[in-house]
Amino acid sequence: MKHKKIVQAAIKEAFNLKKYLTPREKEKLIWALFNPDEIDNCIYGLSTGNCHSKRANTLIKLCATKIVRRYKMGKATDDDLSDIRYFISNAPMRPYTALETIINTRGFKKYDKNILDFIAGRVDIINLKEVLKN
Repeated sequence: MKHKKIVQAAIKEAFNLKKYLTPREKEKLIWALFNPDEIDNCIYGLSTGNCHSKRANTLIKLCATKIVRRYKMGKATDDDLSDIRYFISNAPMRPYTALETIINTRGFKKYDKNILDFIAGRVDIINLKEVLKN
């Protein structure tokens, strides 16, 4: 599977977000508003107001373990992963985290609502784990 490491990193990031988001930030994760291509409505944007905010950068550093080069979005494989320590928060085009990459990858779209609901605490199981069984 060419996405196994990305999926594993995305699952870890989702668990970390669930842990580090405040209750108010979790309330903001509303599926009807979710759009992974907009800075105010992506996963970090919904919870903090803007994915380039200071709080979003703090969360990324706390929660994400892997990043993917931006130009690979939607086509990324495990070979495109980099360690989060290469993340530069003030770069004009920040790289995507593993979770953002999964959310923007066509074959994983069916998991988006579950991911949001898991992080927000509305469901107890993250369905991405089933991908690793294949």
